[in-house]
Amino acid sequence: MAAKQNKTEQKQDADLLEKVARNFEAYFDATIDSRAEAEEARDYFDGKQWTDEEIATLKARKQPVVTDNKLKDKIEYLVGLEAAQRTDPKAYPRTPQDQDSAEAATDALRYVAENNDLDTVVSDIAENLLIEGDGGSEVVITKGKRGPEVLIKRDPWDRRYYDPHSMEKDFSDANYLGTFVWMDAADAEEKWPDLDWSGIDTQGTQSGTDTEDDKPKCRWFDPKRHRVRIVEQWYRKGSDWYYCKFIKGQWVEKPAISPYQDDMGGTEHPYAWMSCYVDRDGNRYGVVKRYKSLQDEINHRRSRALHILNTKRVIAEEGAVTNINKARQEVQKPDGFVEITPGMRFDIEADAELAMGQFQILADAQQSLATTSPKAVSNMSASQSGRAKQLENQADAIEVGRIFDQIRALKRQIYRKIWNRVQQFWTDEKWVRVRDDEGRPKYAALNQEVTNAMLLQEAMEAGQPVSPEMAMIAQAMPNQVVDKRNNLAELDVDIILDDAPDVLTVQQEEFANLVNLASAGVVFPPEIYVEASSLRNKEQLLEKLRGEDNPQMRQAMAERDQIAKAAEIAEIEESRARARKSDADAENKELENMAAKAALIDLAR
Repeated sequence: MAAKQNKTEQKQDADLLEKVARNFEAYFDATIDSRAEAEEARDYFDGKQWTDEEIATLKARKQPVVTDNKLKDKIEYLVGLEAAQRTDPKAYPRTPQDQDSAEAATDALRYVAENNDLDTVVSDIAENLLIEGDGGSEVVITKGKRGPEVLIKRDPWDRRYYDPHSMEKDFSDANYLGTFVWMDAADAEEKWPDLDWSGIDTQGTQSGTDTEDDKPKCRWFDPKRHRVRIVEQWYRKGSDWYYCKFIKGQWVEKPAISPYQDDMGGTEHPYAWMSCYVDRDGNRYGVVKRYKSLQDEINHRRSRALHILNTKRVIAEEGAVTNINKARQEVQKPDGFVEITPGMRFDIEADAELAMGQFQILADAQQSLATTSPKAVSNMSASQSGRAKQLENQADAIEVGRIFDQIRALKRQIYRKIWNRVQQFWTDEKWVRVRDDEGRPKYAALNQEVTNAMLLQEAMEAGQPVSPEMAMIAQAMPNQVVDKRNNLAELDVDIILDDAPDVLTVQQEEFANLVNLASAGVVFPPEIYVEASSLRNKEQLLEKLRGEDNPQMRQAMAERDQIAKAAEIAEIEESRARARKSDADAENKELENMAAKAALIDLAR
């Protein structure tokens, strides 16, 4: 019975190994075209925009090979626009009892982000989204000097694979996701000596493209450099995610349930991936696909126009020159000299009109490329108001708004996974250093254990009354833990990424309007001007202005109170005067009515 059960388990194990290997191969079989598109998009960005056949043809006709890489300028501008819109995360409490601790959650998120230089990681991923069409990272736990640390690694687009049936931009409907690396067979054998490495070099089946090689054109083994592919896969089974690592035909690490938990207590994979666009066949692509034909036209038109301008056509009668080849060479020189037979035709023509037509079409292509997304060259003038500049920037970037929505969604994924790792693995007391909103460093305590001695000391420093019972307990059991502050495991927060509008010009305009009001006689307290300014250290200035030991501040406050009191007295006096006038008017009206009645009575008599 035991032997039969053992064979059954071995069969299930072999079937599962074959299944995960098929998953990996299914991706490469189904994504040949999309990976070729991604490779070409990267080549275009790198300036490789002519095929070998095209270059040979141009050289044969002595036509210049011109590459005016407007496409790269466009992508660099978009990546720079993403960098200009960077924001820090903010954790908001979901329950009232988490209100005081939400700031600690924010500090934890910012600490991890700064520790991993997340801004640079996201910018690199954004470049992959725009060029190849998708990119992402993984959020894992690694061993640090002071306990578990959260590590964020960018996954290169050509070292990832996924369920080819997935259609969602964030891969949320994928049944498996994974990454792989190429490793020297000798190093792999030394790292995993228990594996059977005999015959591994016979598994070099063709992959169809060279996207993933380093690049070997094989699926499991590179016979040329004697390297083996190590594949990592996370796959869904029921409601749980599982992890495994394998080579062709063998487990490197057998399947196990994911060690990472989501915010609901279930399991999750570590990947945060996103795509720019997905077509109806599931192919993922970026904005380069839209720009390639325009870039080709720019290159070809410019090359053709230059060739026409540099080429001269000669129409001559037979015998007009004694040496045709020498005459042809002289014609192409700026200071060439051709001696002709008198009386015979020898005309030099240049297709200036044809070249001008090429340049006109070239200008149209350049304009089309310039208007397909935000323009790197601004048409704004210095005299425009801040609001006008902001509106023009918004209109200029509206075509790529959805792309930046995808990037923000990716960042939210990453921060949510960071928070999940922090809650799960940061269980001990931990101090982190982060930058506040003004860029100053500050320290935050997480999972801080509060003892009786700490409570007594805090009460004394705050000037609070200390009961004899508190002092006695603190003396008897000073190190007894009575509370845990900023307990990450118990926090329930929402992670928000605020938008980053271009408010600088608007803020400067509003500050200028405030100064103009002051010039017109509308006086405000000094702190109003500081708050409205864009001074870097305005918080420190405001603290000094609001300090009780500031005589200028006290005088300004006194003057403001006097002005307010005088205005209030003036308003009261004015109200009383209006009341007296109203009473007098009513009395006069009454006298006039009585006089009119008396006159009517006299007439009646």
